Amino acid sequence: ISRRALEILGVHLPKSTKLNRTKEVFKTIRLASRLSDDELAGIKHLTDKRIQSALLILRDISVYGFVGDRTSNVLAMCKSLQLTIEYGTSDEASFSFGGYAQLCSAVGNSREAYRYVQL
Repeated sequence: ISRRALEILGVHLPKSTKLNRTKEVFKTIRLASRLSDDELAGIKHLTDKRIQSALLILRDISVYGFVGDRTSNVLAMCKSLQLTIEYGTSDEASFSFGGYAQLCSAVGNSREAYRYVQL
């Protein structure tokens, strides 16, 4: 149901496979690591209600995925940060940044993890 709701909102969340998880992690790392601290601090505020709704759904997928499907958890965190960078920050941005910091830590990039935790 959550994936269908995201599709209605125009947000594609890849199927929960290890290959998709790996692709999305590297895509997200490439996207996020390109941003300077000043660029991160200057991300505009989210005004798109459609994306705001998608971020809430992604948060729920990630939370429930943490227990039941870790791949969905990671995919939702990646998509959340991608949307935050593209459309702007919101109350859910802390989830996006924190999720990305977890991913960085898991792949051994503690410097990048720390940078995003500070946001």
